[in-house]
Amino acid sequence: MNVFDTIQALRPDVDPMPMTDRRMIRESLFGVGHGDATSTIRSRSESGAVVSTAPHGSGRPVRSRPARRGSVPKIAAGLLVLGALGALGWSFATRPGDQVSIPTSVVTEPPIESTTTAPVPTTEPPLMRTGVDAVSPLVLPTTRLTASEVSIDPASGNDSSAVLSAPDGSSLWIAEVDGAESGPFGLDVSAVGAIGVGVEVGRDENSLTSYRLVVPCGFVLVNEGIGQPYDRPSTIELFESMSIDNEATIDVNLPTGWSVIDIGPTRTRYTTRFDAAGADGTGLVALTQIPGGSIAQFAGAGQRLAPTTFLGGPAFLDAGPFDPSTVSVSWRDGDTVFNVSSSSLDATELASFVATLEPATVEEWVQRFGATAAPIPELATDCTPQPRFGSTLDP
Repeated sequence: MNVFDTIQALRPDVDPMPMTDRRMIRESLFGVGHGDATSTIRSRSESGAVVSTAPHGSGRPVRSRPARRGSVPKIAAGLLVLGALGALGWSFATRPGDQVSIPTSVVTEPPIESTTTAPVPTTEPPLMRTGVDAVSPLVLPTTRLTASEVSIDPASGNDSSAVLSAPDGSSLWIAEVDGAESGPFGLDVSAVGAIGVGVEVGRDENSLTSYRLVVPCGFVLVNEGIGQPYDRPSTIELFESMSIDNEATIDVNLPTGWSVIDIGPTRTRYTTRFDAAGADGTGLVALTQIPGGSIAQFAGAGQRLAPTTFLGGPAFLDAGPFDPSTVSVSWRDGDTVFNVSSSSLDATELASFVATLEPATVEEWVQRFGATAAPIPELATDCTPQPRFGSTLDP
């Protein structure tokens, strides 16, 4: 049922309006008033609109307008219709799901994106190829492997060494060694920049390329690879970037292309040689361990250290050994630096050998091999100042 049918059904039955009432309504529409009927009709008669047939002087008495029957029912019907319309509209406005809401203007702040990214926690332990730590800084074979040679080289007082990488990938080793008065004795000295650089008189051109910087006491040695030409442009540029002050402090403003591979004090080194198994039988393997040392202690003979990967971590390979058949790898685990080398085993076989080692204390290492460390020698000189690396090399 539509809305019009609903309205029609609500309308009451009303009788037709009597003719008398219709006439009175028509007269009222044309100006008939409640107390002015005679004059109005007279004026209308004069105009010909109304003609009176009554005798002259006998006017029609004025009577009150009868009540209009049907007016109250109509008003009631109209109110019913209005009520029905209102109820119908209310029903449409309140039906579930059809509510009409008046939108309200709401100003909201845009969400602020966080510019800080929470760090992703990691549970991966640091790479430890040998498992050494501060308590057990050395390694031993898990089996009673016989060592053909054992040596302990004590630390050297306040001596330090550094190994640098040259722009062409070669290595350069610098060491400062405490000692007695030295000066330029036995050297052919040239002024390079702000320092004096000497080479030994009568040197062998086919041996280790070596320089000595002029200092009051001790020695400052600079070694490059065997057979390297003297006075290479990159080496001269490095010398020109050096300075040595009155306290014998050596500073270097590294030129473009140069970098420090490692630097540190000279610490006690523990060396053993084993006959280890390889694919073609056994071969001699040399293992050197230096707790608290630096890889620079493995580069004094002019080794050319090239970055490589060994047992899943960073390491350095001697890319220009004196014996081309030698494989020599250096790396750091914790605070200990290691070097393993062999002229019989390749890098894979050396890695397999290192994987069989286990951490040990210094006492366990000494007990296993029956070796004893010599005491650190005392410096028997009053010469000062002794050479030292400055903060540019040893921050």
